[in-house]
Amino acid sequence: ISETSGESTNNTSTYLITDDVQPKFTGKVGMRNFNEQKALTEDKLQDIHESLNQRPADDVESKQPKHLKVTLMKHQLQALAFMEWREAAQKPRGGLLADDMGLGKTLTAISLIMKQMQTYESRPEDESDSEDEEREQWIAQGRRDLRAGGTLVICPATLMKQWEYEVKTKVKRGALEICVFHGASRPTKSRDLARYDVVITTYQIIVSEHKNSGCIFGLRWDRIILDEGHVIRNCKSKQAEAVCSLEAKHRWVMTGTPVQNKEFDIFSTMKFLRCTPFDDIRYWKTWIEVRGRDNSPRLQALLKSILLRRTKAQLIESGQVESLPNKTFELVMVELNTAERLVYNKVLAYSQEMFAEYMQQNQEKHNNYTYDKAQL
Repeated sequence: ISETSGESTNNTSTYLITDDVQPKFTGKVGMRNFNEQKALTEDKLQDIHESLNQRPADDVESKQPKHLKVTLMKHQLQALAFMEWREAAQKPRGGLLADDMGLGKTLTAISLIMKQMQTYESRPEDESDSEDEEREQWIAQGRRDLRAGGTLVICPATLMKQWEYEVKTKVKRGALEICVFHGASRPTKSRDLARYDVVITTYQIIVSEHKNSGCIFGLRWDRIILDEGHVIRNCKSKQAEAVCSLEAKHRWVMTGTPVQNKEFDIFSTMKFLRCTPFDDIRYWKTWIEVRGRDNSPRLQALLKSILLRRTKAQLIESGQVESLPNKTFELVMVELNTAERLVYNKVLAYSQEMFAEYMQQNQEKHNNYTYDKAQL
């Protein structure tokens, strides 16, 4: 994946051409299905190409949100401009924020929430939203009516406190109502969650809620943000299945490592974002992945449209971020109290016993193998 946000291009020959894909089935039905998929793929790629010409330039900055206590840095305002563009004018309404760790993705996401609330406050009451029309059609198709929710943040358990801290310290008091949806005492009714602007929870809770048809799945969220979104890279995992089942108007994945092992890791992100038709594994395998070749041109075009990635080195070189200090390590000695020492000694003794047993078993296997080999 390119480390830049990507530049628009008028050269369509690199990724709009799909003649390199051959049909697997040449019968009448197989060819009809193939040609339909090809036409839909080319239409979508054409839309992507046109969207690249509308994408905000790398130096375009959004305005500072109201009710934010801190001043955003240039690269954060630029990311905010990209995210506002994706939510307002593109399908899917969301994308992938893949900046390096430490560049303030959390604060940028919170700023996006604040900017949207500003927009809602200034919008006339009688102004209609095309998404509301889509919702009416969705209900008319037989789907159950869901309560309207705010922003749902899903993150690893270790980051819940960080999100809560960022909201409480960076946003003016009373501007955002937040709920940490975790623990046995968490709300059990959708209407209780619907009154919060931001609900913070974990991937494990989402899996549990999905299994039990919990209250989180009783809302149609305005926005869902997956922090450390590479957690869902396995599209068959319980986490991926659960988050993809949630209903939302806007969807964002945030991770500094969008691809960890192979390019197919991106498919799960496309499925969550509902980036049709490439959220269908048949389309992905046939039209996006190119076997035996890395960085297929169609994949690169798709990522240029929905992905924003900047590295620390890139921003330092451009002067947007000052040179960061070197890492420092400090060794802190901690004295265990009586109860802690007791637990520590028991775990230590158990570990030593298990390790000794393991070594003895290995030695016996080695001796038996040597004896058998000598007899031969």
